[in-house]
This record gives sequence, C-alpha cells and structure tokens, in this order.
Amino acid sequence: MNIMRRTSNLKLTTNEGFTLIELLVVIAIIGILAAIILANLAESRKKGDDAAVKVNLSNIQVQAEVYKDQHGDAYGTNKNLVQDCSNKNTLFSDSLITSAIAQITLRSGKAPGCTVAPYGASWAIDATLKSGGLWCVDSKGWGSVGSVFYDGDWHCVDTATVCSDGSC
Repeated sequence: MNIMRRTSNLKLTTNEGFTLIELLVVIAIIGILAAIILANLAESRKKGDDAAVKVNLSNIQVQAEVYKDQHGDAYGTNKNLVQDCSNKNTLFSDSLITSAIAQITLRSGKAPGCTVAPYGASWAIDATLKSGGLWCVDSKGWGSVGSVFYDGDWHCVDTATVCSDGSC
C-alpha cells in the first residue's frame, strides 16, 4: 500500500488528463474517418438511386405488356409518333406506369424520355442514371445501358456500339 504524506513544504501534484496535442491528434483522426465514411455514403446513395430507376423501368416494361393485352394488342392509339411521357392515348396513361415515371424522375433528377411508335406498334423509354449514362427499356425486351433509337421502329440500342460513327 502506498501512503502519501503531506508536509507543509511539500505539495503533491499529479498530472491528470490529456495534453492539447493528444486531443488534436484524436480529433484529426476522427475527422479523417468521418470524411471517408461520408464519401462512401454519397456513392452508396447514387447506386441506390440508380437501382431504383432500373427497377422502375423494369416495372414499366412488365406493365406495358399488361396494357397492350388490355388495349387491343397495341401500346397506344395515336396515328402519329408520340414523344411524351404524359400522353393520354398511350401506355404512359396507365396509373402504374405514371407512378413509375414519377419515381424515376424523383430518383434520377430528370424526366425520362418516352416514345411510342405510330398506332402503338412499339415503345421505348430511357432514363438518366446518377452514376452517368442512360438505362433503356423497350417493347422488344431490352433492359440495359443504351438509349432510344429509331430505324423504322422505336427500340433501345447500346449507343457505345451502334452510334460509334456519330450517327445517333
């Protein structure tokens, strides 16, 4: 057992706590770790938003086939080309598709591009991804990176491959 005595000439002092340098080092380390975590969080949010856009586009693809079955085997009734996501005479008037388009706009920050061929023969829709590029789905079953393309019929194409000559 350690016994301390106090005398009138001798004062006992103890150093308790941390020095200023030690505290600053700990604060700096915590700041660096927080910056790394926040950077990863921002990237995760982009990936989450992109995944939501892709899922909503996939849902549109499925719902479009239901619309076609319920509306005389066509995706619309306009005799002219439609390039409007809110046209009332096409599959884009379906409430589930309208809801999915609203979610795509919310998650990507930009309205998707919607097209329906004359007499509802085909359709395609592309949306901007936050990570860059476009994701496209169409009536032929395409669902991948690409954009809407017309070559007598509306469909999606891989723009890196098809449009390498600058014709898109």
